[in-house]
Amino acid sequence: MTHPRRIRRVGFAASLAVLAVTSAALTGCAGDATSSSLDAKDSPLVKILGPLAGVNDKDALRKQEREVQKAAAQCMTDKGFEYKPSDSAASTITVGGPDSEKSEDWVSKNGYGFSRGLNSEKDDPNQDYVDSLSDTQQTAYYEALYGPATEAGADDAEADGGTEAEAGTTATGCLNEAYRSVTKTSFWEDEKYKKLLDSASALFEKVEKSPAVKKAAANWSDCMADAGYSEMDTKADAMNHVSEKMSALYDAPGDATGDGQPSEPSAADIKKFRDLEIKVALADFRCDAKTGYENAKLAVQFELEEKFVREHKAELDELVDAYGDKK
Repeated sequence: MTHPRRIRRVGFAASLAVLAVTSAALTGCAGDATSSSLDAKDSPLVKILGPLAGVNDKDALRKQEREVQKAAAQCMTDKGFEYKPSDSAASTITVGGPDSEKSEDWVSKNGYGFSRGLNSEKDDPNQDYVDSLSDTQQTAYYEALYGPATEAGADDAEADGGTEAEAGTTATGCLNEAYRSVTKTSFWEDEKYKKLLDSASALFEKVEKSPAVKKAAANWSDCMADAGYSEMDTKADAMNHVSEKMSALYDAPGDATGDGQPSEPSAADIKKFRDLEIKVALADFRCDAKTGYENAKLAVQFELEEKFVREHKAELDELVDAYGDKK
């Protein structure tokens, strides 16, 4: 049975969910390829809500990941399964958006960063134990660890009218629960702040509808079409295309296991995906540099956020005081 990486990715994204809804770029394990002179980290909302995102440097994130693994192991033990904390997850942690990830050189080697940890399964300390289980036991094991398959990821959440961040903050399973516990993302479930957070999330839609952003997006889309990608209207489309291809590595039915379960991707499949990722990300980066698309988005985003912060400063301060990292 394949390791369901898509669920794992949503869980980590949840720890940075508040940044995801206030940034024009998608977040998660990958950096957004951009040559913008503005920087998402200078977002007015990111600045005031930063304590909700918790730690944001590599060493601290690796330590946090180890805490998550330890909590997940205890949860799995409580459910009657063996689970050894995986250090490989912590070793592949990267912080999205540093200056190095905005360079063409970095993108030419890493794409969006999705494929950097694709080989981590080979170091999974639990693989021998999982292999010793029957098919029924394996299904129960993965449901205990990640939650039912219907909670698998953003596609399912969006199909129900939700978001990836919401999927990560409501999904069950020991890893998702451990992430919420360690990264303190329970504020998403607090009805007291739901209207405030929904309003913050809605800013992204307003950014996309801005005439300046629409014009920049059209120019970027034309540039991407010239590069061979004719069905991409926004930068999110480019990242989603790559993300879907990565999910397909694990979701596509195969007969390698003989039981209808997906088989693990081969080294050749991973290389093919990595090559595609780099090509798309490079085209995205170069078209952004040519059109100023991301810069236009951030300029509009910052203006909207400044107004939002002025109008909701007291509520935002209260949210941070209630849930922010005070370390």
